[in-house]
Amino acid sequence: MIGSLRIWLISSFSAILLICTIAIWLFINAINTSKKLEEYYFNLKNTRILLLETNRLKENILLEEFNDSSFYNTNISPPEKKIKEYNNEIKKYITLLKSSSITTNNHLLIKIEKIENYLNDYNSIYNELIYLYKLKGFKDYGLEGKLRTYAHAIFDFNNKSIQYYCLLLRKHEKDFLLRKDIAYVNSY
Repeated sequence: MIGSLRIWLISSFSAILLICTIAIWLFINAINTSKKLEEYYFNLKNTRILLLETNRLKENILLEEFNDSSFYNTNISPPEKKIKEYNNEIKKYITLLKSSSITTNNHLLIKIEKIENYLNDYNSIYNELIYLYKLKGFKDYGLEGKLRTYAHAIFDFNNKSIQYYCLLLRKHEKDFLLRKDIAYVNSY
């Protein structure tokens, strides 16, 4: 009877020890998984924040910077530098997301690569837009600046009919730039 009681106690103690060991292992595994998920969420959240901030800066450039001569003076404006910094950070976070075990385990690599491709396309189109705006220019800069210089040179002739047609041309140019109506191009 004492021998069976000993076996029963040893087996009960072993079962409790095994249950505790499994519980500790599950707890540690849950903590590690939780840390991985938190890190993944942190990377996703920071990527999203940087994308939103980049879009805000791009909107500011499109709405405000085009009328500022310093935008055309420098090769790259301060907001454009900030956008490049944000894009570099976004690329780092996307690289971290791509290399994460969560991405590979849940077959998310294709989706993250699609996001990366969309971002590259978006940045490429935006950079082309900025290039074209700088080429077009403003006031004394770019093609618009050259047009203005030529118009002033033509206007400086001492011929009243040339001055009249020059003013008419400038009026149609401004109307076209404001309204984008092709009728102004065809009128003279």
